Amino acid sequence: MKKIKFSLSVLITIFSSFSFASADFSCPTHIDVLKPLANLSTEWVAYNNPLYTASKSNILKNGDLLGIDLNVGTREPFEPLGGMIPNNDSTGFEDGFWLWLLEGQQISNWEVNIVCNFQGTDVVLINTVKIPVKECKNPIKNRKSTNLIKCK
Repeated sequence: MKKIKFSLSVLITIFSSFSFASADFSCPTHIDVLKPLANLSTEWVAYNNPLYTASKSNILKNGDLLGIDLNVGTREPFEPLGGMIPNNDSTGFEDGFWLWLLEGQQISNWEVNIVCNFQGTDVVLINTVKIPVKECKNPIKNRKSTNLIKCK
């Protein structure tokens, strides 16, 4: 019996030492559409992606943050395989956040990228989430995504 207890405690110690990464990402709330790379921090990479100009808002100024997506694909070169739909897509506004559950997803051969979309430009900013993470959460304020995503 002592051997079983010892083995079990060793296994618990090993599994508890495996931790998930934790990171906060903050998209700029505005970029200069004429000089989108100005004052860009080094963790972000900028790409032109005409697919992201389809959504427009009448209340935002050009260069304002339009929204944040989680995308599976590659960062360099930026080749999105598809946007990830939040797990709480139907209740996100009521919950006060968008939630993407990543644990157990078949994404190990690809990167999970945070994609910041801006009004009036096809420039998107990309940042890669370090795997493994369990989930990413984007708070909502006034029925609009904030510029912050927390992954853990």
